Amino acid sequence: MTIQSSIAVEDWTATKPVDGNIAEAHYLVVTQTSPEMRATDELEIQYISDLPLDEATLRNSLRATYPIYDSQGNTTYGTPDMSKVAVSLTSHEGRTFIKVKSPVPINYVPLTINFTAKQKDSNVLPPVPVTVMQLPPIYVTAKSSAGIRTYWYSAFGGKISNNNYITNSLLYTVHTIVPQQGMLMGDASSLDGSTKKDAESNQLVSPEFIIASQWSNAPEMEQSGEYSFKELDDDIRADAKILEERFPLEIKERNGTIRGSERYRLTLLRGVRLKKWFTAGYFLEDAYRSPTERAVPFYSPVDPQTNQKYFTADFFAPYRLRMFKSAEQMAKQYYEDEYGPGGFHMIAGMDYPTIIKYGGGAAAWRGRSQTTVLFYPISYAYPYLTPGGKELPYKGDWRLPTTAELQLISKIQRDPHSAVKYLLPYPNAWAAQTGVIVNTSNGQTTTGPAALRFLSLTYTNTDSYESQI
Repeated sequence: MTIQSSIAVEDWTATKPVDGNIAEAHYLVVTQTSPEMRATDELEIQYISDLPLDEATLRNSLRATYPIYDSQGNTTYGTPDMSKVAVSLTSHEGRTFIKVKSPVPINYVPLTINFTAKQKDSNVLPPVPVTVMQLPPIYVTAKSSAGIRTYWYSAFGGKISNNNYITNSLLYTVHTIVPQQGMLMGDASSLDGSTKKDAESNQLVSPEFIIASQWSNAPEMEQSGEYSFKELDDDIRADAKILEERFPLEIKERNGTIRGSERYRLTLLRGVRLKKWFTAGYFLEDAYRSPTERAVPFYSPVDPQTNQKYFTADFFAPYRLRMFKSAEQMAKQYYEDEYGPGGFHMIAGMDYPTIIKYGGGAAAWRGRSQTTVLFYPISYAYPYLTPGGKELPYKGDWRLPTTAELQLISKIQRDPHSAVKYLLPYPNAWAAQTGVIVNTSNGQTTTGPAALRFLSLTYTNTDSYESQI
């Protein structure tokens, strides 16, 4: 065996040139670039720098904005009194800080404060952008809802009056980080996910809850009670037999192609009272438009992944389906966007675009015309899915709000300083408390029928418990 080796000898005392000048090796570290000011008017952000910071850059780059939400779900941005918002430099105990001062907002929305930190008289290091989120004691955030897959269960897109449509698809979340005087924070949910009905539990406000969007808009209904599965199935099938004949004749009537004998038959069919399907007055004008030009596709939310509308046509107008007897039943079975129950539910009614998207493709339509509308129950055990066709990531139970939660919402939207005045743009809403309705314009309680506008969702994850509306 032969072993070969070699040795290299280097002069370790000799230095090699370094690419750069040590005098220009600066450092700047801002310890928090996205901090929060939680119900406070002052914040100090520590920074470490070998050079002083440029205060002029701090002041000149200072900006602040807050969101304003209108009745249609559009978002604009306002600017606070900038004379009261300031950034400066300070130091104590051998450490250096950027000090942010701003009055605690009273408009119930976060204030976003932006500025840039830069070393003075040096351009070696890039500026460091800082975004501070200043949160009021009680504040509202919002996200666009993707809606519900079975759009014909909803009044979304309906016309209320001239130039007034049901189109607000924002899911508002109400956060409480510092309870105000008289507020009792807690969880009013029962073991089954519904809200407790007693007066004491209805004094509680969840620390965080989501208000369902106008996709939850529904006709007036009772507070409690349920349609049985058999009642729903029997009534929907009976309605379907009438509508399968009546619906095509109504299309002919609108097109001006109906014959005399058909008109007589249509008159007879209209004399039969429908039980669960109904003619929605807010979609009567839509009936005279083509399915792709109706309100639902026009106001449809957009899938952020594909930039395509979730809903491309409404084949049911002017018909909608009443699946729930009461506000409590609707809450129990409701789903929207990414929130709703796990398991399966009954689906009644179907059109071509929906079956293509969720039901297995064109073969599932079994050779029917693309304009065909089905009114009978399609499935008794279909999974709850998002409008994008995915499993709901947040499984839980939507519930009726407590009396105190409704009163808090009323307070927020009627406050003259509020930037969120349309959380609940309807006169009355059922609370969970037995027989109690809250007047949303003044927070007073009464009894009687209410137009259901919103529900609440509570769910538990592995890290923490959150209650959502």
